[in-house]
Amino acid sequence: MSFFDDASLAFLPSGAAGKDGKAYSIKPTDGTGDFTFSRGSNLAATRVGADGLIEKGRENLLLQSNTFSNASWLKELGASVTGNQSGYDGSSDAWQLDTDGTRFSRLRQIVSGSGVKTFSLYAKAGTLDWIGLYNGGGSASAFFDLTNGVTGNLSSSNIDASITSVGGGWYRCEYSFNESITDFRIYPTGTNGTFTTTAGNIYIQDAQLEIGLAATEVISTGATKGKAGLLEDEPRFDYSGGATCPSLLLEGSRTNLLEYSEYKASGNFTNSTPSYNATSSPEGLQNATEMFDNSTNGQHRVPIGSFSVTSGTDYTISAFVKNNDIGYCYLLLEGGFTQTRYYFNLSTGQPITSGLEVENFANGWYRIYVTQSAASTGTGTAYLNMSNNGVSPIYAGSNQSLYFYGLQAEQGSYATSYIPNHSGGTITRGADDMNVLNLQSNNLFGVDSGFIFYEFTSIDDLFIGWTSAQTKDRFQYLDIDGSANGYFRFRGYESNISLQVVNLGASPSSLIIPDGSQKICISWNASSFSVFADGSKIGTMTTASSIAVNAISNFNGNLGNKEALMKKMLWGNTAMSDADCITLTTI
Repeated sequence: MSFFDDASLAFLPSGAAGKDGKAYSIKPTDGTGDFTFSRGSNLAATRVGADGLIEKGRENLLLQSNTFSNASWLKELGASVTGNQSGYDGSSDAWQLDTDGTRFSRLRQIVSGSGVKTFSLYAKAGTLDWIGLYNGGGSASAFFDLTNGVTGNLSSSNIDASITSVGGGWYRCEYSFNESITDFRIYPTGTNGTFTTTAGNIYIQDAQLEIGLAATEVISTGATKGKAGLLEDEPRFDYSGGATCPSLLLEGSRTNLLEYSEYKASGNFTNSTPSYNATSSPEGLQNATEMFDNSTNGQHRVPIGSFSVTSGTDYTISAFVKNNDIGYCYLLLEGGFTQTRYYFNLSTGQPITSGLEVENFANGWYRIYVTQSAASTGTGTAYLNMSNNGVSPIYAGSNQSLYFYGLQAEQGSYATSYIPNHSGGTITRGADDMNVLNLQSNNLFGVDSGFIFYEFTSIDDLFIGWTSAQTKDRFQYLDIDGSANGYFRFRGYESNISLQVVNLGASPSSLIIPDGSQKICISWNASSFSVFADGSKIGTMTTASSIAVNAISNFNGNLGNKEALMKKMLWGNTAMSDADCITLTTI
């Protein structure tokens, strides 16, 4: 058998199958052979996109986000709306919001929640010049001048507020806060700082309420909340490390043990002050915090957070940092940990203290992280500290600064992808669950024949830190008959990884895969498996039962919460020759 014999499309230059040097084939549209993914959580997972930026799941918590005539929006105390107005985007989707002059005349939507949130709205002056926004569950409010494009009175409970011109007299008004919500209110007004007004109107379009410190692209909603970005049923094709070809990121469940991973209240800073939404973060939004030192002689820092730890258990603490003009920073662990300072050179991107790991991100950002086993059961505490020399924690500041974003603490011996948390508790990213079902009926694997090919950065990455005493040490479960009575899978622990065959009377029952293998191919017929790695044949397992693979899954992420960063996965419905398997796996 050769690759040509298995080809599904042959292109002949003299034929009519191509145009302009391209060969064309029918694209399947019925979903045959598609993977199904689930993660069990919509907003807790992230990936690195092709642009090198972190991508999150996003959600507009408001209903009928641009249908202000709908009953979801209460028109109260003399407020009314008229549709089909010229919008900021060239459409006729804007609304005229009128008030008859009654005090507190407003639009209001009932919505509940808590934690860090940002409200945004496009607005334009009409006969009135001001708009007021108010959180009915707390005290956060903001006023915006729609004629001059500046913010007005802001409540002390606000985190930040901004107004941005989008042309044609339109502005996007947004403000963020951290308090409970019972309802949200929009006031047309002619006066800064007060909801008392004269009769008149303004224009509005596209209201949005979302978790986090910054407004994102518009997510339109109707009778249900709108979602965008990375969702729970979407595979995470990850471009970490500047890759031009993505890897499929599969991770087990992990919990960010820190509250408010992107926001720390100003009262928590020691000998330093924050400036929120000061610069673009690793996700490309203006939602990173700048930390300024002051002239006090001492430690200049912000607490990453405190969390419960168990003696002898590994925890990994991480933060995204970027230099402005301070030069150095360090992570400080104490409390239930052995007190240690892990210094980092912000200018060169190099760790100074042993044990500190670094990952490069776009636009001068680094993710620094450290793993330490808790020395005692109790409360572990971590800080992000500034340093002007990379060796000393104490100095007299001179208004220098660094940027930070994305704080995380997780139980485990390595850092997983960033888990955003905008609440006062913890947040858990569900395990990635990848499944392909009904392979026989869809003719994706032949009856008693087929091959499957994997490319990893290194298969050892699946099992680093895993020991023979631990369970759930499995990856990629391939079901033979639909009842789990016969299957094969990767199983192992560090430096002892094998392909294992179960309940098929195989001899031998497993084959050891060499350390560091990157390309692995498994080919089978009615009575045997053959395994290849990095251009060599590892061996063959003869089975007493027929082999008819009908399903593939990643075993619900049960690699002890270890990520499985898979660069490529291919399969076919006929067995491959040894020569072709060797060619396919050669590095």
